Amino acid sequence: MGKKKKPPVDVFERRRVERLVSEPLIKKKWPQVAKLILEFEYEDNWFHNPLDPKIIKLGPDHQAFFDFDCRYNEGIEHKCRQGGFDLTGVVWRMIESGETETSGEIKCPGWRQGTGMPFHCLLTLKYRIRVHYKGETEDAKNL
Repeated sequence: MGKKKKPPVDVFERRRVERLVSEPLIKKKWPQVAKLILEFEYEDNWFHNPLDPKIIKLGPDHQAFFDFDCRYNEGIEHKCRQGGFDLTGVVWRMIESGETETSGEIKCPGWRQGTGMPFHCLLTLKYRIRVHYKGETEDAKNL
């Protein structure tokens, strides 16, 4: 009787998880940060699938990890592989320069498998990031 074959390990996903668990808390990495608010809107000019916007609020006790899964990796057919949106550099530059707000967009670099050949994901993330620093007025913190 032969041994069962294990499914192949997704190296891309394993590295993402390793980075997640190794990142320090926001309060350790940037003690001056009180809160981060990330607002996401998604645009897909190919499939025209409506995806709900997302708002993520991170406080000092959250991990300083800003690499987010592609929304097409969330339980739908033709999942995105090796995709996602890494905003680590954007957040790092904001905090290191004392910025309070930025916005932009990035395309998912992943691949999706349809009925034929794999194709680029092409999902676009439009983001707005706000950083609230300790010592700001109460009005600013409540945004």
